[in-house]
Amino acid sequence: YAPASVEINVGPGAPTRETLKLAPAAKLRVRFVGDEPDTVEFRLVRGRELVPGFPMSEDGTVQGDQPGEGGRMNAPPDRGALFTGLPAGRVTIEVTSTDLVAAPRAVDLTEGETTEVEIEVRRR
Repeated sequence: YAPASVEINVGPGAPTRETLKLAPAAKLRVRFVGDEPDTVEFRLVRGRELVPGFPMSEDGTVQGDQPGEGGRMNAPPDRGALFTGLPAGRVTIEVTSTDLVAAPRAVDLTEGETTEVEIEVRRR
């Protein structure tokens, strides 16, 4: 599911009930292309907030129960990388590798669907 949050105010001595509706997560497949094959570090941001993603294998299995630390994600050079657990809406992909550069790319993620993007990178 996509991340969700709700703010609840609980008064003293009174039970409080709130419903949080979960929606299917958006998925993102990102592939970086350049002159030389290389693993690319990147992050997803929405405004000033990091958007964490959970890596997936090709068979759809989530790889671990924690998103990339500090918003860092990796995409290997062959077929790229697939991430899930993302909220729908616009996010920006920013390359954070110290030796590679690419222009930030905004993409629109859709609930329950996989968005595919290819980004050209070059050496600094």
